[in-house]
Amino acid sequence: MSNYNIFDDILKDKNFVVDDKKTNKDQIYIQAHLIPKSDERCPSCDSDCIIKYGTTTRQIKDKVLVGFQTRINLTIQKYKCKQCGTIFREQTSLIAPKETIGFHAKFVMLQLLREERTITSIAKEYGVSKQFVYNLFLEHVNIERHIMPEVLCIDEFNFSKGDVHKYVVALYDPVNTTIIDIIESRKIKTLEDYFYKIDLIELKKVKYFVSDMYETYRTIKKKFFCGATHVIDAFHYSRYVTDALNTVRVKVQNTFDKGTKEYRLFKDNWKIFLKSLNKLKDANKYNCVKKQNTSISDIINTAMSLSCEFDKAYHLKESFFTDYEGVKYETSNEFIDFIISLYNNSELEPFKDIAKTFKNWYDEIINSFIRFGDRRLNNAYIEGMNNRIKALKRLFYGSSNFYYFRNRLMFIINHNEPLSVVNKKMIPKNHRRKNK
Repeated sequence: MSNYNIFDDILKDKNFVVDDKKTNKDQIYIQAHLIPKSDERCPSCDSDCIIKYGTTTRQIKDKVLVGFQTRINLTIQKYKCKQCGTIFREQTSLIAPKETIGFHAKFVMLQLLREERTITSIAKEYGVSKQFVYNLFLEHVNIERHIMPEVLCIDEFNFSKGDVHKYVVALYDPVNTTIIDIIESRKIKTLEDYFYKIDLIELKKVKYFVSDMYETYRTIKKKFFCGATHVIDAFHYSRYVTDALNTVRVKVQNTFDKGTKEYRLFKDNWKIFLKSLNKLKDANKYNCVKKQNTSISDIINTAMSLSCEFDKAYHLKESFFTDYEGVKYETSNEFIDFIISLYNNSELEPFKDIAKTFKNWYDEIINSFIRFGDRRLNNAYIEGMNNRIKALKRLFYGSSNFYYFRNRLMFIINHNEPLSVVNKKMIPKNHRRKNK
């Protein structure tokens, strides 16, 4: 894909002269003419025996200036060739033949599409149709997959209600904070077809493969990234612990009648219960059981005193989070072995299930304690990116057009994606500009 350098040339164009300018409501009207070229030649026979043959005026929609839509009436010289009789006009880099939207305006509209703006708002600002802006994007943005990085993060997010693109897969480079690519489905066949097309030498560049506990990702890793270290994102397996506590909390909460002070204590303070004790700020909060403001730790103690089951679950949660942050890779197996044994011997099924999951993903969880540079490898960047993607989906009005969504998303997030002249064959048939 070649960079679209014509825009850079156009911005430097000084081959026209402004004759008059006036403002009317929200528009600026400019009267201008092209400076005739001294070396003009006939486009048909390349003869320099030409004569002036009157003028013509082209109306051009140009870029918006300080909130005003710009309209240029450009006077262009016409010529006639004495040799072959061809009548032609001067060409300008301001606008393409047979069009009314100037290159300046197109360029700025494309730059606005890098921002978190809707097509509708851009079309309204420039006085063009939404379809024009959409077609402009398709004709100049078709982003290629980036090269596989040393650290590859993979994760899925919900895209549409349909079965084909219900969950799409995003590949990220967390070191350079870049989206490598977006794959149209998380189904195993789609992923295998995708990675089969990538050269084996490039795949071997990946040293760390970071994912959640989705079995398909483990299959993909073993098949295409056998030399990489598989790392399970710590956020995902630590969330299993907080989810287990939350399951117990809801169960205990529902043993009390709605509206009772005990029910309210468990329901209103669920966020406090999920946080690690060493991360809770020392503050006062209303204790509905004691009917007074107490410390947060006192609210936790009150909840544990109301239920033996919740008391056990809370201590199991804290057994994980108390030492978790300080664990190093060299001693991580001892820590995970301790957690598996502790949870497996507990009486609470949600924590027994965690022990089974940790056994199943034992090596990958141990690898999560490996440090890359000054930090542990994780999908924290992905989680933040997924939140931004959700916001952008709303910006795109929940578009189910995967081709447009993928390109627009990467165009916005990666910042430096180049403009190009897109081969129409690269655009899916149902998205191409319709000939009128």
